[in-house]
Amino acid sequence: LKYKLFDIEGAVKFIEATTREIPKIIEADPYNLNYWMTVINFYNAVGAYEPVFISKAEALIKECMRMSPEYQWPYFALTENYILKKDYENALLTAKKVVGFDPQNDELQIRLALTGVLTSRMNVFDSALENVRKIRASKNMNITSGRKPALNENEMLVFAQAFKEIKNYELSLGFYRELLAFS
Repeated sequence: LKYKLFDIEGAVKFIEATTREIPKIIEADPYNLNYWMTVINFYNAVGAYEPVFISKAEALIKECMRMSPEYQWPYFALTENYILKKDYENALLTAKKVVGFDPQNDELQIRLALTGVLTSRMNVFDSALENVRKIRASKNMNITSGRKPALNENEMLVFAQAFKEIKNYELSLGFYRELLAFS
């Protein structure tokens, strides 16, 4: 049984109300970077549908960086933000910087691989994806033995869509095929 919680009008009203209230999270404790992360993540998520929130998120990210330049998370959020703006060159530069903070973080390597795709830099994509495989294989024998893929379903879908966006339909189709085989 499926429940319809919101119609389109209800969803829009919910988002509008949330966008009015969510800045109050930061106002409550302006030095709590977790609150900043909540607001920035929300703005980036809504920005995918309403571009005005992309610049709001970027302004908050840069303020967060100013307050705490050693904090790594804002750089990750900035990479996301640049991808939303389709500013792939800056996304790539920022993703490289983020990976430099923690080269053994497979999630950061995934982000770098994605920006490699979106900037049509296959060497960046290949290198980052190989790093993901090595990192994950060191943690999971099923990946090492080939019984389990290194990427999860969501990651395969993201890469399929990214290759489709840059019109590399052959690689896009390859990821879609891997995704179907995963099921």
